[in-house]
Amino acid sequence: KLLLQTINHETCLTILRPHLIWSDYLQDKSLTRKIIDKSIQNKLVNIQTFSDKKRYVSILHLQDAVESFVRTLDCMVNKPNIMNKQVMFISHPEKIETPIFIQNLITAHNYDKKRKIPTVPFFLAYGIGYISEILYGSKTSINRWSIVNLSTSHHFDCSLFYKTVGYIPKINSVNGLNNIENKITKDDRVLHNLGYNYKDLYP
Repeated sequence: KLLLQTINHETCLTILRPHLIWSDYLQDKSLTRKIIDKSIQNKLVNIQTFSDKKRYVSILHLQDAVESFVRTLDCMVNKPNIMNKQVMFISHPEKIETPIFIQNLITAHNYDKKRKIPTVPFFLAYGIGYISEILYGSKTSINRWSIVNLSTSHHFDCSLFYKTVGYIPKINSVNGLNNIENKITKDDRVLHNLGYNYKDLYP
C-alpha cells in the first residue's frame, strides 16, 4: 500500500544506500552462505590496508533494512517535500572492523573456534592482482581495483537518514551473532538449513 501511494507522488525521489545487508537467519543464501563457503574451502583471506590503518564496514541487519525502507516509504508519502531528491546512506551506527566482523560471523556458525582468516599483505595482494590482469585480462575478478576496494574502509555517515526518517537501526553485530549461536544446537552444531554438517567437515 505504501509503495503504491509513493508511486503516485511522481515528483518524490529518495535513494537509500545500504552498504552491506546481513542477517542471523540460518537459511540466508547471500552474504552468510558465501562467507561460510569460502571459509570451508580455505579461500577466505584478509587483505591488509595500504597504510596499516583499521578497516571499518557499515553493516545493516536485514530486519533493520526492511524497517528502514518501510519508514522511508511512509515519509515519502507524508513528507514528500522533505524526502524529494534525497540520497541517504543507511547502516547501524556501530563502527566495526571488517576482518573482526567476518571472523565473528564465521565463529558464530562454526564450532571450530581455532579457525582464523589468514592475512595477506597489501602489496603482495596488489601484485597478484596485477599479474592476474596480465594473464587473464578483463575476465579475472582478482585485479588491482578489487584489491584496493577490499583493503579500503566502507563506513559511511548515516546521520542524514537518522535525522530525516527518524529511525536508528537497532540490531548490532553482537546481538545478531548471539542470535546465530543460540539457533545452532549445542550438541551437534549441525546447520541443517545451510546444508552443512560441521562434524563431517572438521572431524
